[in-house]
Amino acid sequence: VKGSPFVVKVKKAKTLPAACEMSGSGLEQAVVGDASEILLLTKDELGFTRDVGGDKVEFSLFLDEKKELDGKVQDHEDGRYTLVYEPHKPGRYTGHVKIRNIHVHGSPFEVTVKPVK
Repeated sequence: VKGSPFVVKVKKAKTLPAACEMSGSGLEQAVVGDASEILLLTKDELGFTRDVGGDKVEFSLFLDEKKELDGKVQDHEDGRYTLVYEPHKPGRYTGHVKIRNIHVHGSPFEVTVKPVK
């Protein structure tokens, strides 16, 4: 073929928040004063698991429709993010996990925070 070989530049597809997956006990329950974790696995626009980090992940918990706390986000630089929170009050919280200000799949979610026994 005339002009071959060709150099083709391929860009990675962007993260698609609606395709991302969350898992972990921190999605269902927590105890006041104890750290709880959620694992966020990012996927791209083609449905493939991302193998790089760098997404702007935001994680907040609301109690009675008021922001109660911002969770910590650890970027593993491989498409996985660990979300950690430590609630200070018992109650029924609503968690929000967003990428580029768009909710990921499963967000918002409700989590029950129990008092210390």
